[in-house]
Amino acid sequence: MNNDTYKKEEILEILYVLAGTLDPYAGERKDNAEMDKLQKMLKEEGIPFQMEPDIWGNPHLKYCGKEGRTVCSVIYGYGQNEGLLEIQGLMTEEEYEREGDTVLGYLTAKNIFERIRRHWKKA
Repeated sequence: MNNDTYKKEEILEILYVLAGTLDPYAGERKDNAEMDKLQKMLKEEGIPFQMEPDIWGNPHLKYCGKEGRTVCSVIYGYGQNEGLLEIQGLMTEEEYEREGDTVLGYLTAKNIFERIRRHWKKA
């Protein structure tokens, strides 16, 4: 085995560090406080959602609305180093134009909850 050969666990750890989901000094994932807050708010409001891990094992929340299809996907993406969340879906036209992307990051649980609640009540 040469120095260029890595174990699967070592590669995953490198990916976690690069993605900002693993603290390279503490050796553990950052907390999921914002995702936990969002789940709690949705449960208290009676709005259904699904949780599943993303490809790196991080929390991934899917809000399907009353239509039964995914309306909004929430992950730790843009903003995760600050403990904030990213969404795909439920963006305004202005946000799409400004961001030039289909995702919007650096959001709090409260901001995302308001978007989901508005959609849920309107549907």
